Formats: sequence, C-alpha cells, structure tokens
Amino acid sequence: AHLDFLEIGICLGVPGVVILIGGAVAYIRRSYRVWTSRADADDTIRFARMASIAIAMIAAASIVDYPMRTPFMMCIAVLLSLWLARTDQPAATTSHRRHRDAAEN
Repeated sequence: AHLDFLEIGICLGVPGVVILIGGAVAYIRRSYRVWTSRADADDTIRFARMASIAIAMIAAASIVDYPMRTPFMMCIAVLLSLWLARTDQPAATTSHRRHRDAAEN
C-alpha cells in the first residue's frame, strides 16, 4: 500500500491503529499548546511551531505516498518530534537565568 496509515493497520492490526491514534492525539495536543503559547519571542517555541508544521506536511505526504519508510525521513521526524516536545524546558531555563542574573547584580 502507498498509504502509510493503511499499512500500519494492515501490518500491525488493532494495536498499531491504537498507537497511531495515540500519537496523533499527542501531536494535536502538543501543537495546540505550542500555537497558543504567548512566548512568541522564544526560539524554542519558534522551533516547535516549525516542527508542528513540518510533521503535518510529512503526515499529509503519507496519505498518498510512503515518506516515513525511508530512514532519513524517520530521523527527520524524530528530530522534529523532539523539537515539538521540548517546549516545556525553556521556561525553567529562563527563570533560572533571571535568578542567576539577579544574584550577580
């Protein structure tokens, strides 16, 4: 099949479809948080927003072809997923930086 999503259902059955739906829900929830974040100037948020768009593009391409089967695209998807998932960390880093700068002054 040239449809990655159908291939998951054919090869992995119900467990594969459940995992696919879980991943889609996690992606949608994370993307919503990133796009509704007020930290527009934060580079981490910018990278996460870019990753959100790129993952959506790869998923859209997977409807008519199978781009995720190539090792290169799998690596890119993992990198994009890490950028999307890492958005909680900068707030702690920024606040830590503020406390450190305040202590130095």
